[in-house]
This record gives sequence, C-alpha cells and structure tokens, in this order.
Amino acid sequence: MSDGNSSNDDLVTEIVRSLRGNPEADQALIEILAEHILKTDPVDTAVDDAFSSIDNLALERGETNT
Repeated sequence: MSDGNSSNDDLVTEIVRSLRGNPEADQALIEILAEHILKTDPVDTAVDDAFSSIDNLALERGETNT
C-alpha cells in the first residue's frame, strides 16, 4: 500500500513540472507559487508570503515597463 503523502507529493511535483514546461505560463509566477503554495504541507504564512512575492514581482515589472 502506498503512502498517501508520497502520492500527494508526486502529484504536486508533476503539476509544478507541467507548469514549468509550459512556455505560455508565467515562469516567475510559477516559481513563487512552487516556493510558497504548491506544497503538500505549506507553512501557515504561505498565502501571505506568496502575496508579498507576487506584489514585489508586479512592482518590478511595473518599473521596467515605464
């Protein structure tokens, strides 16, 4: 019988790999989500941490596009 956590880890790993392999996906955003959210056991502050990173990414992109 397989370990449920192992199956979940495999699923999350496959999702991240698929997203990283998609040339139409925003790779910087994928990396932020993979770092903070796309985990089987994210930390309690994962959403806030991801939001902060995404906000910083948006600010950086806004500065380069002006």
